Amino acid sequence: MTENLLTDEARAWIGMEVDVECAPLTRTELQRFLAGIGQPPPGGDADPAIPPMIYQALYRVPVDPAILTKDGMPPDRRPPVGEGRGMNGEVELEFRRPLRLGDRLHGRRRLASLEPKQGRRKAIVVTTWLTEFTDADGEVVIVETVRQVLF
Repeated sequence: MTENLLTDEARAWIGMEVDVECAPLTRTELQRFLAGIGQPPPGGDADPAIPPMIYQALYRVPVDPAILTKDGMPPDRRPPVGEGRGMNGEVELEFRRPLRLGDRLHGRRRLASLEPKQGRRKAIVVTTWLTEFTDADGEVVIVETVRQVLF
């Protein structure tokens, strides 16, 4: 029953890679992020503490709503599975070093797997996306594993 959701077109997405461009981590970006989470701005420290989750603000740039899939996903994050609906599952993060002002991250996202499962009410597919964010020297700084539930 669950295999019916995985067409050859969907399976062809496995291994697909997408570049993830990130804005540079500047003091202005840090100030915006801190204001957004209700924290005071950094002092005049040359090397202020950087909240690790700021990386999401650096790569989640605004997207034209007209291009989103019907479940609100950018099209490069939505394999053609089932009815075209889904939701986020879980996120695992590995921070290999603290972020620093001046970092310019670059991400490479890969669809690692599409796993059919039987949910309580219907068949689902769990997608696993793996993204490695590297710095300007090519050092892996963050590894993000995201699971989506598609149906």
